[in-house]
Amino acid sequence: MKQNNIIFASVLLIFLFSAGCGRYLDVNPKQVLDDNILNSPKDVDGFVTAAYARLTDVGSLDAPFQSKLFGSIRSDDSYKAGGGTWDLGGWHDMELFVNVNPNNWPIDYPWYVCYQIIQRCNTAIRHAQQFNDQQMPAKNSRIGEAMFIRSFVYMTLKQLFKYVPYIDEKVVGTTADFEAIPNREIKEPNDLYLWQHIADDFKTAESLLPMVQDDKGRVDKNAATAMVAKALLFMAYEQDGNNQVVNINKARLEEALTYINKLTAQEGSKVALEPDFGNNFQPQYDNNTKESLWELQFSLKDGSSTGGKINRNEGLFHPWNWAGFICCGFHQISYSTANAFKTGADGLPMFDTYNNDEYSLNNASVYFNKYTWDALQSYHCGTWSAL
Repeated sequence: MKQNNIIFASVLLIFLFSAGCGRYLDVNPKQVLDDNILNSPKDVDGFVTAAYARLTDVGSLDAPFQSKLFGSIRSDDSYKAGGGTWDLGGWHDMELFVNVNPNNWPIDYPWYVCYQIIQRCNTAIRHAQQFNDQQMPAKNSRIGEAMFIRSFVYMTLKQLFKYVPYIDEKVVGTTADFEAIPNREIKEPNDLYLWQHIADDFKTAESLLPMVQDDKGRVDKNAATAMVAKALLFMAYEQDGNNQVVNINKARLEEALTYINKLTAQEGSKVALEPDFGNNFQPQYDNNTKESLWELQFSLKDGSSTGGKINRNEGLFHPWNWAGFICCGFHQISYSTANAFKTGADGLPMFDTYNNDEYSLNNASVYFNKYTWDALQSYHCGTWSAL
């Protein structure tokens, strides 16, 4: 009898322990999206906004959509500069192209941020499709915006890495399902299939977006039209595995022209050249120039923990101790770029010999007196003047 009681008590204890584990351990993880919470058009709208927000979330110098360093350092147009080689040392490695590996933050971080945005876009598209036009009057626009942002991000990834996993809203499942998508489709002979995805998504976005948006900062039809043309221009210059152009596809150039013509046909109305080129860079003209098709939106003193979504790169690139700013001297012009401004006695660029010698502290006067130069100008209060 005593043995039976012990067995019964043990079984009861195991049952209670199992039930307790099931009740207390079956908890949804925090800060992970549960698709079940996206059950209204307002929720979906918020996710599209979240995709926009991450585009301007410049927490450091290596954010993918702000940093001039991606192009300038890698092309020898500029030096990293800053406080020394240690200062944002990952970019120093990129500058020399040594010690570079996939874990370097200038490589890993943009990859991470881009796929965050892609996931937000895919989630918004997938859930917006469950509502009809009466339930979500802005459905087409929001899907178009998400597709535009996703394709905009893929274009950035494509330019940085060439081959990347293409993941759209149809890809769902476990981590393993996502990891099964390769960086490169082996059956494809080149990278044109990725450009095709990008161009097709921009085309779909163009078909869904309105000509005018009620909110500033939202992409519209013209923005999508321009990006279709840009994607087709990239596609037209077909490259081999060594990034050498092996063919110029005239049919794609002609197709790109049809989209460009859609924009130029609006010359003088929605689209036009500004009477003063400087307007494009003055804060009072934000979201209000006809040359601008779409502008990323920044903020200042918006109540956020960071003090606002500001373009921190521009601060880091500012010269040291100049005009009231004390930081930080990154992104300095390279000797090669400076040399490119040399001209011969005839005033024409020195295409073949411009880089034969360069400035140094020991030959400054000889160097500058030896050549003629394109005029350097500054813009101030509506007037361009020689420096």
